[in-house]
Amino acid sequence: MNRLNEDELYELHFRVCVAAVAEGFPHIPVAHIIEPINGQFDAILARQIVLHILVVQFGLVRSRVAALMDRRRTQVNNAIMVVDNRLDDEEFAKCYIRWAARTEELYLDELAEVA
Repeated sequence: MNRLNEDELYELHFRVCVAAVAEGFPHIPVAHIIEPINGQFDAILARQIVLHILVVQFGLVRSRVAALMDRRRTQVNNAIMVVDNRLDDEEFAKCYIRWAARTEELYLDELAEVA
């Protein structure tokens, strides 16, 4: 069995999370979710959702996620607060649940391929 080290697991979490969120934002190139262009508010929100799923759903360490995405930890914290506030909206919450579930599905698929 080929086991992934911790850095590879963080990278895997990141890749599948971006892929899952990108499915909900088909008009945004993946590169813009990873590094949004100024004023591209949908891409900024998508990146915030990615950060939220990584930290809240997967339980990854905020400082490691910040380093992985080349962000400050305060930006990660802000993204989490923004998404937490948006989760009060029922429609957004439904979409978020789909993204989080899809992320988990993609993650398990990728792990099965590595095994």
